[in-house]
Amino acid sequence: MAEIEFREWEPLFLQALQEPLGSSGLLQRVKEAEAAISQRIQQLRSSNNGNEERSSLGDALGSLRYVKNENFKHTSGYNSDQVGA
Repeated sequence: MAEIEFREWEPLFLQALQEPLGSSGLLQRVKEAEAAISQRIQQLRSSNNGNEERSSLGDALGSLRYVKNENFKHTSGYNSDQVGA
């Protein structure tokens, strides 16, 4: 059962990662993936199993945060090389 539920959030996560930076659909895909991951985290709270998946979920959320930050830099013209110059 857990394997089936695990696979429900994974495609949404992978779609968000494959969306190009600056595309109109990126933030929507990230939101959908975050929602599916959050829902799965809630489901696992009442379970003693799923430690490996919990770790994967945490890693996935970290990756989505990174994508959002990079998208912000891409769309805002932010350049870290210019900071402190």
